[in-house]
This record gives sequence, C-alpha cells and structure tokens, in this order.
Amino acid sequence: MTAVPSLDEDMEQGLTEAGPSDGLAGPAVRRARAWLSRAAEPGSVVFWRFVEDAGPVEAVRRLRSGRAPDLVRALAGARVEQDASLEDLLRAERWGARLVVPEDDEWPAHLLHCLTLATTEEPDDPRRQSPRATAPVPPLGLWVRGPARLDELADRSVAVV
Repeated sequence: MTAVPSLDEDMEQGLTEAGPSDGLAGPAVRRARAWLSRAAEPGSVVFWRFVEDAGPVEAVRRLRSGRAPDLVRALAGARVEQDASLEDLLRAERWGARLVVPEDDEWPAHLLHCLTLATTEEPDDPRRQSPRATAPVPPLGLWVRGPARLDELADRSVAVV
C-alpha cells in the first residue's frame, strides 16, 4: 500500500515536475487548483491575479507557508490550513466528473476571455475594485461531469455555478 502524498508534498513535487506534453495539467497543478477553488470563495480580482502571477502550485505553497500577501491570506483565512483537494478530485471521479483547469487543452479560453479582460482592467487598488460578489473574475477551474471535451460543448451549453 502506497502512502497518499499530502498537499504540501504534492506541491513540492509539482515544482520539479516537467510540464505535460499532451495538453493536460500535471497532477500537482490539478490538485493545486482544486485546493485554490476552496481557498477563496467567491473569487476575487486580488486572488485571481495572485494565482496568475505565481502559478497555481507556487500560489498554494505561498499561502500554506504564510508567504502570500496579507490581503490574499486574509481572503483564504482559516481555510489555508484545511485540505480536501484529493477527496474532491476522487469524489468527482466516482461521479463521472473531473476538474478542467486553464492548463488543459480543453479549457474554453475563448469563451472566458471577456472575464480575463474585465479582470485585467480592474484597478490595482483593491478598495476601488468591483465587489467580490459581483467581480467579473475567471474561474480557477471548472468541475465538469461527463467525458466530452469542455471546449467542444461550451458553445452550446449552460453551466450552473
């Protein structure tokens, strides 16, 4: 029986992992994004920019070690100590679902581009940014049920978020 790696062990491994060549995110990136999707809900401009700048694996490492900016750490709060990422991924798999992340080749980037543009146009000063509940922030990942490629289905689909 092999030991299940902790989130921190997976993130350490993720820093040395070579990028996948098949258009799929590596396990550490997927687990990092699963963790991040719980860390700050709803999303925020500050949190999204932090993940974009640091990358998902490094963002988790900085948050968990206390090295993230104060505002980002405040958004995560006590959730920084919690980890259900592996359970979330395994539960999704049992239900025929999966986490699609921006590093996957099926990520519907063209459909989410308007959110990316809106987020990049937000002011740097968090006090002048859109409220978290209505901020136009791209998702860190999308939980999808079924085997079809998300990018092929997204043009004619509806999502419940």
